[in-house]
Amino acid sequence: NETSIEEIMNQLGRWYNVEVELNGMQNYFYNGYIPRNVSLLKVLDMMERTGELKFEIKNKKIHVKNKMPM
Repeated sequence: NETSIEEIMNQLGRWYNVEVELNGMQNYFYNGYIPRNVSLLKVLDMMERTGELKFEIKNKKIHVKNKMPM
């Protein structure tokens, strides 16, 4: 509950063996439960549907970005 995107992405990085690039996105918080047996793409898709962030994966690195550029 009320877990920062930074903490969530660090956990996902460990689970799925990927790097994460946040670029100043630490002020986003999420509530919910992520089962460990769900694919990384499914997890990121669920998170995109609930917030203002989008995720791109390139070379085993997740880039976290705003959906709407500032």
